Amino acid sequence: MSVPNLLFNDAYISPLITDDRSLLRPRSGYPNVGLFNIAGCTPGISVGGD
Repeated sequence: MSVPNLLFNDAYISPLITDDRSLLRPRSGYPNVGLFNIAGCTPGISVGGD
């Protein structure tokens, strides 16, 4: 598989981090919407060190 295809596919399986109630309703074809604690993506969650 080519690099553009891998990037395109990754975009569709990556989580959408939000606290917007209108986006938290279950959506067909996009199940990864929610409040996630992912280091480097969530305010207040550090990557490594501190």
